[in-house]
Amino acid sequence: MLTSLFKNPVVQFVLLGAGVFWLHSASVQAERLVQPENIVLDQRYIDRLEQELAATLMRKPDNNERQKILDRIITEEVLFREAMNRDLDRGDAIIRRHLIQKMEFLLEARSKPDMPEKSELVSWWEKHRKDYREDERISFHQVFFLPGSDKQAAFAALLEEGSVEPQSAVELGDHFLHGHQFYGQRRTQIKGLFGQGFTAQLREQDRGSWIGPLHSIYGQHYVYISEFLQGRELSFEEAYGQVYTDLIKHLTEQRRQQAIDEMRQHYTVITTDGDDVVVK
Repeated sequence: MLTSLFKNPVVQFVLLGAGVFWLHSASVQAERLVQPENIVLDQRYIDRLEQELAATLMRKPDNNERQKILDRIITEEVLFREAMNRDLDRGDAIIRRHLIQKMEFLLEARSKPDMPEKSELVSWWEKHRKDYREDERISFHQVFFLPGSDKQAAFAALLEEGSVEPQSAVELGDHFLHGHQFYGQRRTQIKGLFGQGFTAQLREQDRGSWIGPLHSIYGQHYVYISEFLQGRELSFEEAYGQVYTDLIKHLTEQRRQQAIDEMRQHYTVITTDGDDVVVK
């Protein structure tokens, strides 16, 4: 029954006409979407603005408020297009910087690589083993003296006479806001608190003895190193997280730079006199 219906010439003519009408409507619709004078409203963008307004109002916006959202979108788009038609974007350093940043974000997003294979990660780790180390850790006591403190000379004299117990030595100095005992500190941590000059003088061979005075931005310090743990190279498993992050960053930058190089091929750089500029 259905097959014979489709064989009817009248039905075939009606279906053909409907198909032509649909194709024409679709082509007209597509053409309207690309016309420069038409403003195409993105429903997803409108929905997002309504959600943001609802979050602010703590309720759904009413019809009047929705209409204001549409008016704002249309007005902003009209003003943007008119500004572009007048070349107002040219010569504006802020707009230029913003557009460059958007292109950089776009390139970075498109340059993200797929999940690397384990063999790639292992190969990266083997080539950069020196970058994946556990820092040495230092434990020490310190006695602090403010600039010009009369306690420093007395403490130095005690050191000359004999041993000074680290645990009780803190009472012989001035108060130090950050404390007097430090355990398992990385050099980067010590440097951040005391400075490079102070940190550079902490050596393993001085473990078990007092050294000083060491200068910091706060004043003078005498230091007793109680423990010095050497750094070591991390295994692939221990370094996996950082290896993964570093490889993804490297591959992303590699692909990003390749995309920029390809874009640059479409341009010729010349001077104001018309001479070609060779950029290496």
